[in-house]
Amino acid sequence: MPPTRTPTSRGRCRCAGRWRSGRGIFAPTPSDFVANPQVDPVLERGRYLVEGLGHCGACHTPRSLTMQEKALSESEGDDYLAGSNAPIDGWVASSLRGENRDGLGTWSEAELAEFLKTGRNDKSVVFGGMSDVVEHSLQYLSDDDITAIARYLKSLPPRGGKQTPAPVEDSVAKDLWKGNDSKTGAALYVDNCRRLPPHRRRGL
Repeated sequence: MPPTRTPTSRGRCRCAGRWRSGRGIFAPTPSDFVANPQVDPVLERGRYLVEGLGHCGACHTPRSLTMQEKALSESEGDDYLAGSNAPIDGWVASSLRGENRDGLGTWSEAELAEFLKTGRNDKSVVFGGMSDVVEHSLQYLSDDDITAIARYLKSLPPRGGKQTPAPVEDSVAKDLWKGNDSKTGAALYVDNCRRLPPHRRRGL
């Protein structure tokens, strides 16, 4: 068909077009990252990557009733990276702060760096959405950037400055002995660990 010159008609939805002007009420004003010259530059590099490019808080920070993150940086309170309260594909992202129970309190900087780079260490292995993060992003970072992220995360204290003891939870193990693999943890074990020789299963 031959081309024709047809002028574009003006939009008729005048009212809805103005709604965008109110988005600034809910969205923060963008600002440049400002490094603190009195802080270890590796730590500041880690903070920059975690708060900005890595946007770790999108999954690992709890959300309010309107689903916005309760804190966008460490300066906004200890809700930042304190663990999600909104499941993502059936998984709840854990705390990246210094809690011994459900955070990174018992991990060393080296263990965390290994986990971020390879998806596993002697303490844990990635699963759920974090598998995609390692596969498509973190494994390609330089060792310096991985170290910076690990050092920054290890600098975060426990939420509220308190440690709570981890309760003994063996219900999943008991279900496995009964042949019931319906729980998420059991399904993970069956899919990833049951074919390992016994000496490789310790601690999983």
